[in-house]
Amino acid sequence: MLVLIGLGEGRWRQATAAAGVGATTMLPMSSVGERCQAAVIPIDPYEFELLAYLVRHANRVLTYRTILMANPAVHTTSHLWERIGRLRRKIEVDPFRPRYLVSEPWVGYRFVDGAW
Repeated sequence: MLVLIGLGEGRWRQATAAAGVGATTMLPMSSVGERCQAAVIPIDPYEFELLAYLVRHANRVLTYRTILMANPAVHTTSHLWERIGRLRRKIEVDPFRPRYLVSEPWVGYRFVDGAW
């Protein structure tokens, strides 16, 4: 289970990555220790691996090639687009205007934690 803890206004950080792959819990918090809401999101192991990789490299632009080489379950760029689309539908409020999984045109993707 990947737990992402929000630190106010869209800021997220990875708190823990435990063995229970199968759900992602996102805990938005306005300040450390003050819990606002929580949601358990069903996620398959390959999506988990992709999301965890993007979170580990938060606020950095990752090229399509870098992501493909780091995630053996994603074989082609079109397969990557499909997986990112599924993740957006699960974690974004509006998947068509993403706040967290941002596309960098012609380059790749960036996970934005809101810290900058």
